[in-house]
Amino acid sequence: MQAEDGNAAEKVKMKESVKMTEEKNTFNDIRDQQDIHQKGDHAIFAEACKGQLRLIAVDLTASMKSLRDLHDLSPAACVAMGELALTGMILAGDLKDKDAWLSLILQTDGDLGKVVVECRQNMTLRAKTSSPHPKVHLNAAKQLDINANIGTGRLAVLRSFGANEPFVSRIPWQQQGLTQTLAYYLAKSEQRRSCLILQVGMDKNGITFAWGFLLEALPAATEQTLNYLEQRINNMPTVSWFYENKFDPAQVLDMLVMDPAIKYLACLPISLSCSCSVAKMKAALAALNKRDLQDLAKKEHLTLACEYCHRQYTFTAADLQELLQATEQKTVEQKAAEQSAKPGTAATTDAGKLEKSK
Repeated sequence: MQAEDGNAAEKVKMKESVKMTEEKNTFNDIRDQQDIHQKGDHAIFAEACKGQLRLIAVDLTASMKSLRDLHDLSPAACVAMGELALTGMILAGDLKDKDAWLSLILQTDGDLGKVVVECRQNMTLRAKTSSPHPKVHLNAAKQLDINANIGTGRLAVLRSFGANEPFVSRIPWQQQGLTQTLAYYLAKSEQRRSCLILQVGMDKNGITFAWGFLLEALPAATEQTLNYLEQRINNMPTVSWFYENKFDPAQVLDMLVMDPAIKYLACLPISLSCSCSVAKMKAALAALNKRDLQDLAKKEHLTLACEYCHRQYTFTAADLQELLQATEQKTVEQKAAEQSAKPGTAATTDAGKLEKSK
């Protein structure tokens, strides 16, 4: 997208166009029962051009501000985590099973380290990073350049559809950087022409906004519609311009397609939520080797912290001894099961029983 300030008359005209759409009495979509111009984090799903285009807008401003404070993120870490989170919530809209989830994992060779974002079907997310304080790098335009923090990146996307093992996609790194790599993944995974727009706005006080947009061509899309959309995108102001001029994500979608018959299909709230628990922490301890677990069991207490939400879990000496005994018992049972499953074992036992019956 090309940035342009636009004159005052153009700005007024764009605002009035959106207002005219909002003044309709009946929309025949969710706007008849729901206000899509929500405050707070949310995702909006729509169709335009008579079902030729799929549109998604995500606002993660509040969540990213909370994650910044929770992990004490530097500007570069904020932008990287924000772009991953925005893309993850765009993808989460396609998750159907109530237990489905997906993770985006960015591993870098630079000081950004590793960033992980996990999103669930119920439109909740959590995130963590191994390096919350990467240095600030500016490009020639004096703008934040997180690609200098990344170096050579490796992006993986894990999708879980319920009880099955997650499906892993490893995405070739694109030279243009993180946003283009995420866009490449969306284009290849969906096999459709699309445009991904991500921006995490920053000022001296921190995050101002975190917005993401996906414009995707559906099978019915014609070349005429795609050419029209490309022209609209190329001539639109930046996302920062929309934010500074008091547009909200739904109004940005309106301006991107300028379709009076746009259909808003859903507007869903988004929130931070961590799935950590005592049971999961115990499972993590039980996965340790016997010697390490024995050493831990000698302590008076042990405190573990979740890497996502920093919630702390404390285990007493009695808890650790109980966990050690349960782990040892499980090991004995597994060895017994493996022994009984060896070829010939069952036959010998049966033969012994047969001999005794005689």
